[in-house]
Amino acid sequence: SLPYLISQIAVEFPFAILEVTIYGTITYWMAGLNSDAFGAHFYIFLPILIAVYMTFRAFCRMISACIRSAVTAATLIPFGLAIWLVFTGFIIQYGSIPKWWLWLHYLAPSSYAFSAL
Repeated sequence: SLPYLISQIAVEFPFAILEVTIYGTITYWMAGLNSDAFGAHFYIFLPILIAVYMTFRAFCRMISACIRSAVTAATLIPFGLAIWLVFTGFIIQYGSIPKWWLWLHYLAPSSYAFSAL
Protein backbone atom coordinates (compact mmCIF):
# COMPACT_ATOMS: atom_id res chain seq x y z
CA SER A 1 0.00 0.00 0.00
CA LEU A 2 2.91 2.37 0.72
CA PRO A 3 4.43 1.92 -2.76
CA TYR A 4 1.03 2.74 -4.26
CA LEU A 5 0.79 5.90 -2.16
CA ILE A 6 4.29 7.04 -3.10
CA SER A 7 3.71 6.36 -6.79
CA GLN A 8 0.34 8.14 -6.68
CA ILE A 9 1.92 11.23 -5.13
CA ALA A 10 4.82 11.12 -7.59
CA VAL A 11 2.45 10.94 -10.55
CA GLU A 12 0.05 13.66 -9.41
CA PHE A 13 2.64 16.09 -8.01
CA PRO A 14 3.62 17.66 -11.39
CA PHE A 15 -0.04 18.12 -12.29
CA ALA A 16 -0.73 19.58 -8.85
CA ILE A 17 2.09 22.08 -9.30
CA LEU A 18 0.69 23.07 -12.70
CA GLU A 19 -2.89 23.43 -11.43
CA VAL A 20 -1.93 25.35 -8.31
CA THR A 21 0.50 27.59 -10.18
CA ILE A 22 -2.16 28.61 -12.69
CA TYR A 23 -4.82 29.09 -10.02
CA GLY A 24 -2.46 30.77 -7.55
CA THR A 25 -1.04 33.17 -10.13
CA ILE A 26 -4.46 34.34 -11.24
CA THR A 27 -5.83 34.56 -7.69
CA TYR A 28 -2.82 36.28 -6.14
CA TRP A 29 -2.64 39.13 -8.62
CA MET A 30 -6.40 39.54 -9.10
CA ALA A 31 -6.95 39.76 -5.34
CA GLY A 32 -4.26 42.43 -5.12
CA LEU A 33 -2.29 40.60 -2.48
CA ASN A 34 1.06 41.99 -1.38
CA SER A 35 2.72 43.06 -4.61
CA ASP A 36 5.67 44.80 -2.95
CA ALA A 37 9.29 43.79 -3.54
CA PHE A 38 8.66 42.65 -7.10
CA GLY A 39 6.27 39.90 -6.00
CA ALA A 40 8.63 38.25 -3.53
CA HIS A 41 5.69 37.28 -1.33
CA PHE A 42 4.17 35.44 -4.28
CA TYR A 43 7.03 32.94 -4.13
CA ILE A 44 6.16 32.24 -0.50
CA PHE A 45 2.44 32.03 -1.28
CA LEU A 46 2.83 29.44 -4.04
CA PRO A 47 4.64 26.65 -2.08
CA ILE A 48 2.21 27.09 0.83
CA LEU A 49 -0.71 26.75 -1.56
CA ILE A 50 0.83 23.63 -3.13
CA ALA A 51 1.36 22.07 0.33
CA VAL A 52 -2.24 22.73 1.38
CA TYR A 53 -3.55 21.39 -1.92
CA MET A 54 -1.56 18.18 -1.55
CA THR A 55 -2.68 17.84 2.09
CA PHE A 56 -6.34 18.16 1.12
CA ARG A 57 -5.88 15.60 -1.66
CA ALA A 58 -4.22 13.21 0.78
CA PHE A 59 -7.11 13.67 3.22
CA CYS A 60 -9.62 12.85 0.47
CA ARG A 61 -7.57 9.82 -0.53
CA MET A 62 -7.41 8.64 3.09
CA ILE A 63 -11.19 8.90 3.57
CA SER A 64 -11.75 7.10 0.28
CA ALA A 65 -9.40 4.30 1.30
CA CYS A 66 -10.94 3.87 4.75
CA ILE A 67 -14.58 3.75 3.66
CA ARG A 68 -15.82 1.03 1.35
CA SER A 69 -18.85 2.87 -0.02
CA ALA A 70 -18.12 5.61 -2.54
CA VAL A 71 -21.39 7.35 -1.65
CA THR A 72 -20.50 7.48 2.05
CA ALA A 73 -16.99 8.71 1.29
CA ALA A 74 -18.35 11.39 -1.05
CA THR A 75 -20.64 12.51 1.77
CA LEU A 76 -17.98 12.58 4.50
CA ILE A 77 -15.22 14.33 2.55
CA PRO A 78 -17.02 17.71 2.18
CA PHE A 79 -18.04 17.54 5.84
CA GLY A 80 -14.43 17.04 6.94
CA LEU A 81 -13.14 19.78 4.65
CA ALA A 82 -15.84 22.17 5.87
CA ILE A 83 -14.84 21.56 9.49
CA TRP A 84 -11.22 22.29 8.60
CA LEU A 85 -12.13 25.50 6.80
CA VAL A 86 -14.46 26.76 9.52
CA PHE A 87 -11.81 26.42 12.21
CA THR A 88 -8.95 27.79 10.11
CA GLY A 89 -9.24 31.21 11.70
CA PHE A 90 -10.75 33.08 8.78
CA ILE A 91 -14.46 32.29 9.23
CA ILE A 92 -14.28 31.94 13.01
CA GLN A 93 -11.34 33.91 14.36
CA TYR A 94 -8.96 32.16 16.71
CA GLY A 95 -10.04 34.21 19.75
CA SER A 96 -13.72 33.41 19.12
CA ILE A 97 -13.32 29.64 18.98
CA PRO A 98 -14.65 28.03 22.18
CA LYS A 99 -11.95 26.37 24.28
CA TRP A 100 -13.41 22.88 23.82
CA TRP A 101 -13.22 23.25 20.00
CA LEU A 102 -9.74 24.75 19.91
CA TRP A 103 -8.13 21.41 19.07
CA LEU A 104 -9.84 21.56 15.65
CA HIS A 105 -7.93 24.74 14.90
CA TYR A 106 -4.65 22.94 15.48
CA LEU A 107 -5.84 19.88 13.55
CA ALA A 108 -6.69 21.86 10.40
CA PRO A 109 -3.71 22.14 8.04
CA SER A 110 -5.23 25.22 6.44
CA SER A 111 -4.86 27.08 9.75
CA TYR A 112 -1.08 26.79 9.47
CA ALA A 113 -1.19 28.04 5.89
CA PHE A 114 -3.49 30.89 6.89
CA SER A 115 -1.15 31.96 9.68
CA ALA A 116 1.88 31.65 7.36
CA LEU A 117 0.31 33.99 4.85
